[in-house]
Amino acid sequence: MKRAFCIVLLLMLVLALLPVTGAGANRIDTLDSANSSSDITVYARISDQSQTAPSGETVYSVGLSWGTMTFDYTPVTTQTWSAETASGRPGFEETPSGGEWSFAPAASGLSANELRVENRSNADIQYRVTFSSDYPDLSGAVKARPLGDTGEPKPFGGSSRTLLDRSLNGDAPDKYTDMVYLTLSGTLPADVVRSGNTPAVGTLTVQIITN
Repeated sequence: MKRAFCIVLLLMLVLALLPVTGAGANRIDTLDSANSSSDITVYARISDQSQTAPSGETVYSVGLSWGTMTFDYTPVTTQTWSAETASGRPGFEETPSGGEWSFAPAASGLSANELRVENRSNADIQYRVTFSSDYPDLSGAVKARPLGDTGEPKPFGGSSRTLLDRSLNGDAPDKYTDMVYLTLSGTLPADVVRSGNTPAVGTLTVQIITN
C-alpha cells in the first residue's frame, strides 16, 4: 500500500500587469517524515529541520525552494452592443473572452514560476507535483527537468519522478535535484478581475511517495 506526504503551495495572482516585487526571494521548506504534511502560502519560510534515525531506517528530507508563485493576468474582453444594459440604458456590455498569463523573470534566484526539489534523504525517493484550482476555466501545466539540464522540461502527466540518494551522488546534483516549472492558462471570472485584488488561484502540491 502506498503512503504519501505532501506540501501545498498556495499560488497568488497579480491582475492586469501589476509589477511583481521580490521575484528573486526564494521560499524554502523541508519534508522530513513519511507521514507529515504542511500547508503554506508562498510567503511562508520554514527552516530546515534535521533528525537522527536508527541505523537502517530511511530519513526523509526533501528540500523545496520556490519563487513568488505570483502571476500577471491580463483579461481579454469582448464588447457587445445591447439595447438595454445592466444600467437600463443602451450601450456596450463586456464579457470575458480570454486572458493572457505571464510572470516576472528573476534577476537572481528562482523565477516566479519555478520550484526546486532536492533530495537530501538517505535513500532514493519518488515524487510528483500537481496543480489544482477552484476556478474551472483555469488550468496549470507542470513540467520538470534535472538541475542544469537545458533540454525541454517533461510534463508529469500523473506520473512520478525519481531523485537519487544525495550521499551516493554528491558530485552530480542533477541526479538528486529537479527544477519544476508551472505555467497557467485559461480565464478568471469577471467578478474576480473587477475586484482588483490579488487572489489565491490554486495550489501546487508536492507529494513524496513511499511504498
